[in-house]
Amino acid sequence: MNEWEYNHCPSGEACVAHGVDSRCSKVRKIRHHHHHKRAHTTDSGSGSHSGNSTDEAVIYAITVADWQDCTLEIVGCESNTSVCVHQSEYYAQCKPAELPSGGLCGQSDGVSEWLYDHCPTGETCEKDGPDFRCTKKSHHKHHKHHEHHEHHKHHKLSAHKDTKTTAEDWQDCTKKSVTCKNKTSVCVKHSEYYSQCKPATLPSGDLCGQSDVVNKWKYDHCPSGESCKAKGEYSRCVKK
Repeated sequence: MNEWEYNHCPSGEACVAHGVDSRCSKVRKIRHHHHHKRAHTTDSGSGSHSGNSTDEAVIYAITVADWQDCTLEIVGCESNTSVCVHQSEYYAQCKPAELPSGGLCGQSDGVSEWLYDHCPTGETCEKDGPDFRCTKKSHHKHHKHHEHHEHHKHHKLSAHKDTKTTAEDWQDCTKKSVTCKNKTSVCVKHSEYYSQCKPATLPSGDLCGQSDVVNKWKYDHCPSGESCKAKGEYSRCVKK
């Protein structure tokens, strides 16, 4: 077993763990911390932002695109307007400033307790079972006759039941009615409560598996020259 560290990286780089190895990685300084928020869950499930003052420089060794994993403290969101939302004790994800129409905006299932109320114009974050989703605001007129109302309700539910939706890579595909938009992508089940569309080949260094009390999954589709290696509860794509 190899246990060593030689922290003498060149200027502009830091010694950062990548799977079982540590490598010199470029660091990115963010001068305005409020642009790279980390939203933590509260007891009520709503997101609250924490961090240092906006004048203090924050260094992230790694930055990731929207919908990718930002659980580790060294990982920040690539976009200045995105937010790293902590969905549970075990997982956090970069989300855009505005969620897509119909997107998952929260969960409350005993494990994942979070709320990110950033739905597009004309939609609100509404509870749907253990999930919260961006839903179009309703403007239906009151029906005078009960039978007419029941018929309309039945028709609406039937139409909703038959509706199929698609999700981009890194978006939520937990519901059976949701499929991955990209034909080569796979809807990977992280846990009993959450599934996510992932591309045919993961980005270099990305999360490729988890094994904790909630999440039990592995998606061994690392890029050429990398393999999925476990380190503690997480597995990441690391160079061979």
